[in-house]
Amino acid sequence: MTLDNDLFPALNYFAAIARHGSFRAAARHLNMSPSAVSHAIAMLERRLGLKLLSRTTRSVALTPEGKVVLEGLDPALERIKDAIDTAKGLAQAIAGSLRIAAPRTVSEFLLTPLLLAFSQAYPRIAVELHADDALQDIVAGGFDFGVRFGDRLEQDMIAVAIGAPTRVLLVASPDYVRENGLPVTPDDVQRHRCLGRRFPGGGLFAWHFFHGQEQRTFTPDAILTFSDDLLLRQAALAGAGIGFAFEETVRNEIAVGRLVEILPDWASAPERCYLYWPGNPVARPAARTFIDFAKRY
Repeated sequence: MTLDNDLFPALNYFAAIARHGSFRAAARHLNMSPSAVSHAIAMLERRLGLKLLSRTTRSVALTPEGKVVLEGLDPALERIKDAIDTAKGLAQAIAGSLRIAAPRTVSEFLLTPLLLAFSQAYPRIAVELHADDALQDIVAGGFDFGVRFGDRLEQDMIAVAIGAPTRVLLVASPDYVRENGLPVTPDDVQRHRCLGRRFPGGGLFAWHFFHGQEQRTFTPDAILTFSDDLLLRQAALAGAGIGFAFEETVRNEIAVGRLVEILPDWASAPERCYLYWPGNPVARPAARTFIDFAKRY
C-alpha cells in the first residue's frame, strides 16, 4: 500500500507510546496533550484499517498487528534520526568565510534575515555583509557575491534569483492625506509635496507607474531629497510628503495605519533580487552552500 505523508507524525506518536508504555507519558515526551495523541492514534488506526493498541483504563499494550508495525517502524525511525544527525554533522563541518556586497535597503529586508538563518544553519561559515547603495565592483572589492536587482546586473556575471518579488509603493502619512487630499492619478501626484531619492552616482530615482497597459514615468520636483531610504521613510511618516518605499519596509506601517498607500492601482511592477558572482565558486564548499541556501530562502 501507498503510505500518505500525513500519517508519518502519527506513526511517530505510536512508536512513542510503545516506548513509554502509556498515552500520558508519550504525550509528555512529545510535548503534546494526551487527547491530541489519542486522536492521532485513532486516525492512524482508522486510515490503516488496523488496531495497533489495546487500551484499558490502566494500561496500553500492543496488539499482534501493532507489534508487526513497530518491528518495521523502529528501524526506519532510527535510520531517519541517523540521517538527520549526519546532515547536521555536515553542516557543522562546513567552514570558511564569505563577503557580500548589497544595497542598504535590500540588506535590511532580505539579506539580514537570510544571513541570520544561514548563520544558524552553518555556524562555522563567517559572513561579512557590506551594505552600500553604490554599485560595487565585487572583483575589485574582494567580495565573493553581490546582490542587485535584475536590471542592474552586469552581463558577464552568473546570477540566481533570491527572495520573493518585491515592489516599491507610493506612500504618505494619514495626516498628510487629510491636509492635502488623496491623489487619484500620477498627474495629481506631481502637484503634491514629493520626497525624492538620489543615488550615490548622482542620479535621481524616477517614479514609474503601471496601470494595465498604461505606463507613466517622471522624476518629481522634490521638496526634500534623500540619499537614504530610511530617512525618506521617516520623512513620509512625519507627514512631510509623498514618497516611494519598498513594500517590505512599509508593510507594517500600512497595516497599523501609520502610512497610506497612494495610487494602489498604479503600483510598480514586481522586481527580483539576484545573487551574483564573477565565476564558478563550486570548488569552495562555503560559497556553494550559501548559493544553495539563498536559492531556497
